[in-house]
Amino acid sequence: MQQRPRILDVGCGHRKATDSIGIDVRRYPGVDIVHDLEVFPWPLESDRFDLVICSHIIEHIHNVPRFLKEIHRLCTDGADVRIDTPHFSSLDSWTDPSHRQHLALHSFDFFVADGYLNNGAVFEVVQATLTFRKALTSRLGALLFRWSPRRYEQNLAYLLPARDIKVALRAVKGPLASRR
Repeated sequence: MQQRPRILDVGCGHRKATDSIGIDVRRYPGVDIVHDLEVFPWPLESDRFDLVICSHIIEHIHNVPRFLKEIHRLCTDGADVRIDTPHFSSLDSWTDPSHRQHLALHSFDFFVADGYLNNGAVFEVVQATLTFRKALTSRLGALLFRWSPRRYEQNLAYLLPARDIKVALRAVKGPLASRR
């Protein structure tokens, strides 16, 4: 019998993922651990989780490198980390005054093996993509993004804004992580 993945939902709010442990700064129904996510370490044991979900939380965090280092500590080697956050061109990124970060598609590249912000917490970027709204201009933005993600972000993002960034990371521990 295959063991179920151990899942952590960071900043889960009132929509905690099924079969996960939820940690949030507020006491919502379903939150298992109430803890300030800016205070490290979190009250969880190291190397415990196979999947960590961070849906619309990283943009609220003051110190993203420290936040990701804590996520890395909690991950098993090879654990999946899924991050959803508003794209910097999205009005959603700027509307909420509690948002401290406005991130781009390649913001997470700084946390790979040769990334200078990884501070020993190494991730592999498995996939990074943008989502778009359903309006005609958004569909045009999505088409141009598929043509050239770099050109889209550099030249067209504010004209034809994206909605969210969806990033899949993999925690790397061991020899690759220590090559720094």
